[in-house]
Amino acid sequence: MTSSSSDLVVARKNTYELVHGLMRSGAD
Repeated sequence: MTSSSSDLVVARKNTYELVHGLMRSGAD
């Protein structure tokens, strides 16, 4: 349960950072 929640948080963080990075690259 705990590890599943942790994995979900990490996955969401990684996805957010990936999208944010792509948006920054597009802006440049």
